[in-house]
Amino acid sequence: MTNERFSIGRIIVFIVLSIAVILSLMPGTLAYLRFGLESHTIVVLIGTSPIIIAVAIIYIMYATAPPESGVVRQERKTESFDVFLPIERKMTPDEFFLMRKKHGTVDQDLNFPGVYVLLNETKKMHYVGQSATVADRVNLHFTGKGNGDVYADYKYGDRFVIRLIRLKKSGYGTLNDLESEMIRRYDAFGTGYNKTRGNK
Repeated sequence: MTNERFSIGRIIVFIVLSIAVILSLMPGTLAYLRFGLESHTIVVLIGTSPIIIAVAIIYIMYATAPPESGVVRQERKTESFDVFLPIERKMTPDEFFLMRKKHGTVDQDLNFPGVYVLLNETKKMHYVGQSATVADRVNLHFTGKGNGDVYADYKYGDRFVIRLIRLKKSGYGTLNDLESEMIRRYDAFGTGYNKTRGNK
């Protein structure tokens, strides 16, 4: 998929760049043919071509960049996780505990091998973790037996959203791979709660 997008982007860029070059030369050429303007005037007209070429270069940088390269836009860090992977379940801590109270334990349908993302909506910070039983692990974080910073902010009153992702539906081979990718995508190591970039 990445290579296909890259090839199409290169073709589009070639077409756009070709048009840009033609357009950049047209003012001076037409002026010379129609009005017989002096050479220095033609040079001034042709001098506008860098603007057009600059636009083409910017387009090249966007269209040919593979999806995984470059700097991830800041706003993507707080986008819905649906953009990246299918969510198995999304809920607030209150909904999580209500479900737990209703069932007397964590819903076993949610205790699958996978990765969980805890989003602090108040501070726009993420914590990413993995477990063979994700719901059990999430329960630890919001009962003071997991990440201390997450629990402190939760008790302080920050708003959280819990997202659970099943490994089986993610397209990744291992929990380590899935976890590391989500830490990277959400910059959970740089601006979030994670202390490492994931397990190797």
